[in-house]
Amino acid sequence: CGTRTYPTIGGLVVPDRHNQLTTINPKPHRPGRHPDEISRLTKAEFSGFGRLADAQINLDHKVVAIVGPNEAGKTTLLKALAYIDNGESLTVAQRSRGLSGDVADDHIVVRIQYRLDEADQAAVAHLDLNDKPTELWLSRTAGPGDARRKVVPTPRKNLVPLVSALEALKAAATDSAIADLKPAEPEDGAEREELDERRTSFSGRLKAALASKFHRGDVLACAVSD
Repeated sequence: CGTRTYPTIGGLVVPDRHNQLTTINPKPHRPGRHPDEISRLTKAEFSGFGRLADAQINLDHKVVAIVGPNEAGKTTLLKALAYIDNGESLTVAQRSRGLSGDVADDHIVVRIQYRLDEADQAAVAHLDLNDKPTELWLSRTAGPGDARRKVVPTPRKNLVPLVSALEALKAAATDSAIADLKPAEPEDGAEREELDERRTSFSGRLKAALASKFHRGDVLACAVSD
């Protein structure tokens, strides 16, 4: 039987209408990396893409076989996977008619999930994130535009160094230390009384800031909620 190869999509063997096999490399090519070190395409979801009005497929295997009768949607599946990065948009005829209402340009028609490996995590280690990224989702809408990207868990900066620095600042910010802060030089025409008021106001605001949401747990909880 004949064989066609799609080197950048992922893990499928699909008999076509002539009983030929279509094979797809389960991992995208990245120069300089061994195939076993490359993140895997693990899942795909479709909504409003041709015959794939509402479907998903698990691709978390070395080889996945898609078998079905003619016009079942095997070719549509391949086109939907390729749609993620081909730069095209769907014509009205290519959009599903099985959904309630029309498939608008901003409707997400394809989402794919990659499981990130240790090499991917090492590539962003310099960002000092609070949690290592484990998933990458790519999605495309029916209209023109590039693939959207979402990293799971949401990247957040590691707050431990910040908390440690704040705790050190709080320990050093005694009443006498704050009182000894050198005030700014008065501007031309500024009254000494006005300068003293500014200094008192600054000292009070600094003490209040150091006292509020300053414990390690409070700072971390505040950052997560934000």
